[in-house]
Amino acid sequence: MNKKPPIMSELTILSKRIHDNAEKNGFHSPPRRLPELLTLAHSELSEAFEEWRDDPERPTVFGKSGPQGWAVEIVDCIIVCLDILYSSGIAVEPLLIEKITYNETRPRRHGRGI
Repeated sequence: MNKKPPIMSELTILSKRIHDNAEKNGFHSPPRRLPELLTLAHSELSEAFEEWRDDPERPTVFGKSGPQGWAVEIVDCIIVCLDILYSSGIAVEPLLIEKITYNETRPRRHGRGI
């Protein structure tokens, strides 16, 4: 995972900032494999669920220990995902636009009824 994305869109700039901070704080030493990183992203979503279960009306709270709440945990998942993509040399914005464009062509509920 040594490649760096060639396109410096705003998402890529944010991804680089996230990656550089993670690297500076030792989260890339030793390097992690993709299954571990995906598990980390999943755990952030599990934390979002726990926060929501504790108080669905409290997406964010700003206290002495920093921002908390279910929305903050979702943002943590996004941070992990952007770091994974940046570390893998994948430019986020073009891929995101391509996937959104494709999704716009898909049938309701992807053709699965209901």
